[in-house]
Amino acid sequence: MKGVSSIIVAILLLIIAVSMTSLAYSFFGEVVSETTETGNEVVEEVKESTLSNVKIDSISDDIVTIRNTGKVDISHIAIFVNDMFDAGASVPYRLSPGSVGDITLSEPASPGAVIKVTTGEGASAIRSVPGTFLVLLDASFDSDAETFSYQDNLFGTSSNTAQENGQWETDSNCASGACLAVELNVNGPPNNENGGYSGGWQKSITTTGSSSIKISFDYRLRLAGSTELNEYVNVSYIDIEDGSIVMGPGIVHSNPGSDEYRTGSITYTTGLLAPGTYSFGAGCYMTQVTATNENSGCWIDNVLIETV
Repeated sequence: MKGVSSIIVAILLLIIAVSMTSLAYSFFGEVVSETTETGNEVVEEVKESTLSNVKIDSISDDIVTIRNTGKVDISHIAIFVNDMFDAGASVPYRLSPGSVGDITLSEPASPGAVIKVTTGEGASAIRSVPGTFLVLLDASFDSDAETFSYQDNLFGTSSNTAQENGQWETDSNCASGACLAVELNVNGPPNNENGGYSGGWQKSITTTGSSSIKISFDYRLRLAGSTELNEYVNVSYIDIEDGSIVMGPGIVHSNPGSDEYRTGSITYTTGLLAPGTYSFGAGCYMTQVTATNENSGCWIDNVLIETV
């Protein structure tokens, strides 16, 4: 009886050992299988991210044209405007390698906006919306003042109108041969005059949409050789954005006895302006005069105003 018990025990131990081996094989088999599957998925993801690529071909109004420049299909396409997801955009479902597709934005993006396209495969592309330039004014004054009007005391002075003068003229001092001229202390003051002199040319500009505006113009200044150190002239202009007076480059006399000249150009860009009418003006300002032969002048030419 004792011998039979030993045999039964041995058989039970053998069964347990076989069962444990089977369970271990099954467990490790599943682990290896899952690890293999995960590894394969990672390999596929790396492969897709390496082989996938997308390019933004063009942007026009609300249409963004993209191209699959990779070697695998791209899908789950998303588009962002200035880092904001455009949930209302219409996007292609899938693009095969080399194919082109259009994305329709929920609304046109503004000039300068940054467009970003991403795909489910990890590809992305970024491009800015090109600026839309609209020329509001391009005046070279070849034959007349082109509806600019002259105004005395345009830059903060309040008297001396008899000694301030503006006219359209053809002159070698004009950048293009003809321009808008300003003369200050034309006839000489009746008495010593320390209130300053100024004059300039103005024109209204109308915009129909929200935009920034770029303004540029050429100038030439003259200061008489008879002026003194505290008597100088500046090119001046009216800032379209806020109507403020801006004093630009000038001449402070350094060579008594000889007229001095300064030539240059001014360019500036406003902030974003609402639709409306704005006033532009350019000319010159002279600080003071104490004698009839102390005078100055300026020439304004090639005025270009455009949206950016």
